[in-house]
Amino acid sequence: MQELITNLPKSDKLFSQSLASLRNSISTTRTTKTGILFSYLRAKKRGLDYDMNKKVYEQLGALSYEDIRSFYQQQISGKPYTLT
Repeated sequence: MQELITNLPKSDKLFSQSLASLRNSISTTRTTKTGILFSYLRAKKRGLDYDMNKKVYEQLGALSYEDIRSFYQQQISGKPYTLT
């Protein structure tokens, strides 16, 4: 566990599979019935006036491993953490 927190592993195959899985998950998930209302209210609470899933799905095509690595270095690597 500590190895994953301190060093981001690189696997092009795993990265592409993860992107495909995210695309598939977003494209097959349906918001129905009361979920529509609650999704709307969550978006309004966050100050959004659009469907976040649509935006994420559109931007997945431009996401690269370097983007993930950059985020990892800025937000995770070298930060204090506690394992329980």
